[in-house]
Amino acid sequence: MRLGGKEFQNVSLEDFVLNLRVDLTEPGGKVEGTSIQFPANEAPSNAVDDNPKTKYLNFDGKGSGLILEVGNSVAVGIALTSGNDAPERDPKTFALHGSKDGSEFVPIAAGAVPSFSTRQQRKRFSFDNSEAYSVYKLLFPELVGSEGTPMQISEVELIQGETSDLDNLVIRAKALFEKIRQHRTEVRYIVSRAHLVPLGQRRNRVLVFDSDTLSYSFGWLNESSLQATGMPFGGAHGSTALIKYDNNLFHTGMRPGWAKSGDLTDPRPQKYKAFPRLGALPKEWAHFKGHYVHNGRAIFSYSVGKGTVLDMPGVVEEIGFSAFTRTLETDLPEPGMVVLAEGDSSHKAAATLSVKWAKQRINYLVTDGPVESKLSFRKRSGSVAGSGRQASY
Repeated sequence: MRLGGKEFQNVSLEDFVLNLRVDLTEPGGKVEGTSIQFPANEAPSNAVDDNPKTKYLNFDGKGSGLILEVGNSVAVGIALTSGNDAPERDPKTFALHGSKDGSEFVPIAAGAVPSFSTRQQRKRFSFDNSEAYSVYKLLFPELVGSEGTPMQISEVELIQGETSDLDNLVIRAKALFEKIRQHRTEVRYIVSRAHLVPLGQRRNRVLVFDSDTLSYSFGWLNESSLQATGMPFGGAHGSTALIKYDNNLFHTGMRPGWAKSGDLTDPRPQKYKAFPRLGALPKEWAHFKGHYVHNGRAIFSYSVGKGTVLDMPGVVEEIGFSAFTRTLETDLPEPGMVVLAEGDSSHKAAATLSVKWAKQRINYLVTDGPVESKLSFRKRSGSVAGSGRQASY
C-alpha cells in the first residue's frame, strides 16, 4: 500500500486502521459523564462506541458533557454526531479542557458547534493546540433548545491531527472494515414468506406477516415508510412495493410467533452461519393454511397445536393518534402464548399497545429499550379461555 509517497508493507487493513487512528476515543475506553443524570441505556460510553445509532443523554442539559481518558495525546479537533431525534437537545456551543493529572484542567478551546441539518449527522471542526494531555473534559455550555432541555449526542471524537487525505482514507477504511466485520458475523434478517398488509384509509400503514413463523415481523405507522406500487396495489407493472426500514414501530426477532408448551425457542435448523433459520415450523407446532380477504381486510388462517386461529390485522386512525389492532379468534384446546410485538430494534421512541380480552382492556406503554408483550390463553372454570371468543390488541 502506498500513501502520500510512503509505502506500507505487510500491513493488514485492520492494522492500518488501528495504527493510523485519527480518533483518540475508542469503544470500551474510559469515559464518564459530568454527572450521573442519564438513563442506563443512554450512558456516556455510548458517545464513544463508534455506533451513531446509540446516544448519550444527560438530563442536566446545558453545561453537561464528558470526561475522556485517552492517554498522553494532542487533540486539535472534535467531531460530533447528532442524536436520532429531538434536535433541540443538540449542543450549540462547546468548551474543551485538558488535564495532565486528571484533577486540574486548563481551557484549550471554546466556540460554536456547527448546526446539524439532519439526525445522526457528523460535524467536524478544528482548533489550535500543541499541548498533550491525558484527560480531556468536553462541556456543552449551550444547547439549541430552551432552559431545562436535556443534552444528547450520538458520537464524540477527539481528533489527534489534521492529516487531510490520510485522515479521510482512515475514516473510509474504518467504515469499510466495520462493514466487513459485520457481514462476517451478523445473521441477516430475512423474512422468506412475507405478507405485506397495507392498512388505513390511504393504505400507508404497514404490517408484515411471516407465514413461516406466524408472527408479525415489522410494523410501520410512518406515512412515508411504504410506497405501494405494482400490479397488486396500483394496477400497473413495476416493483411490487418499496419499504423503508427506518421509523418502524416494532421489529420482532426471528423466532416462532406462538410458543409450544411455553417455549419460544426456534426449532428450525440453521444451515448457514450468515442466514437465519428458514422454513416453516413443524406442522405439529403450527401450520399456515392461507388467507382470506373481506372488505379489503386480510385474515390469516393457521393452526397452533391442535387448535385453529383466525388472525386479522387492522389499524385505528383518529386525529393525532393511530394504532395497530390485531383480532384473534381461536379454539385452542391447550394454554397458548403468542408474541405480540418487540421493541428491541424499533426506531420509534414510544407507542401505546392496547389489549382487550373478555370485556377487559390493558394498556401498555412501549418505550425505548427491549420491550416484549405476550398474550396468554389459559383454561378457566373447566372451559378454555379463547374458545369461541375473540381477543384484540
